[in-house]
Amino acid sequence: MNSMNKVELVKIPAEVDSEDLKIVFESNAFGYQTVIDVQEKPLENSKLKNVIIELESAEAAKQVAKSAPFSFNFGSGEVLIRPVLYFDNIASQHKPNQEVKPEKTFKKELAKLYTCWIGNIPNKYAEDKLEDFFTKQVENNSDKYHSIKLIFIKKHNKYQCFINLYSHQEAESLAQHFNGSKMDDSVLEACLRGFESAEAKIQSQSDSESDSSEFDQETSCAKTSKEGKFQKIFRISKSKNLKALIKKQIDEIKLSIGDDILVNEEFSRKGNLSFRVVAPSEAKLSDALAKLKSKLNVIRKKIKFSEKEYAQIQNLKSQLIQIKPNRNKEFFNFYLEDRSKCVVIEFLDTGDKALKRDYFNYLNQIEKFCDEKIESQKEISVCGSDHFEFF
Repeated sequence: MNSMNKVELVKIPAEVDSEDLKIVFESNAFGYQTVIDVQEKPLENSKLKNVIIELESAEAAKQVAKSAPFSFNFGSGEVLIRPVLYFDNIASQHKPNQEVKPEKTFKKELAKLYTCWIGNIPNKYAEDKLEDFFTKQVENNSDKYHSIKLIFIKKHNKYQCFINLYSHQEAESLAQHFNGSKMDDSVLEACLRGFESAEAKIQSQSDSESDSSEFDQETSCAKTSKEGKFQKIFRISKSKNLKALIKKQIDEIKLSIGDDILVNEEFSRKGNLSFRVVAPSEAKLSDALAKLKSKLNVIRKKIKFSEKEYAQIQNLKSQLIQIKPNRNKEFFNFYLEDRSKCVVIEFLDTGDKALKRDYFNYLNQIEKFCDEKIESQKEISVCGSDHFEFF
């Protein structure tokens, strides 16, 4: 792997597949990067791993490292995606001597600054190399900074780093960037000096939002007076567009949960599907509901647009419809939502990993098509005139 092109993800659940991570990095969340290679580093005595991702260029790695952290659902739960430049990216360089200011002047300036403290830095690298590393990281995440100071703590055989910035927001953002990042076997700690460490702000780089279906169930598990059986209502919200497929999946699930468990459709309204699940025991009822949840999850992704952009997308609807998944097309649904000016992509997640990967790829195709067409329309509007010149 080319060490200058790499970013690292730390503390990723071991069950997250590398191919799925690759798809995320090649999506609009990171600007449609080209992933060259993915390398996993399992952590000892842990169900976590670090993942090193090689991109097309060093500039691409820097761009990705600037991205704000955000959460992504890989099917087994939310995972925080927070890429940082891989440590080997930073080559040791000797900087020219900086102007040394009188101590009193420096202290006066320091009183007006915001300090990001970073601790638990391993004593494995030369101080100048560590300083270069943190300088590069700060330059990638901040417009302007005052100074960087490294201190070696003999008692703990560790370094601490103090980064002084002019902006409270940038200092807090930098603390979020470093807190929880990993350098070799050490997990870095970071916070604002004199402040509690703020929780990471989870946000997507794209102007889109993801929405999963909700399973609304009756809170009580009451016995019927006559039959003495346990029952609950299993409801899938906003599922009318995939209704036929969901019913087909329910029929298949019935065959696997046993003849003594009944799953019957109830009256449904407002696009929701409801099923009454009846079982001879509370344990069997719980198992049946768990299986239904794992096999029937409607994932809904909304891509938002401005009013002007949405008008362009409406004119491209016929082209968007032609973008199809490679297989299992019945598990996907696409439509335009005029009220909220969104493109909506729905997917019935049955727990099949290959099918979920097809969904990610399909989503990337839709988002990339929209981004390219809108950008193309912008260029035409800027360059448009009474005539065209060809060169």
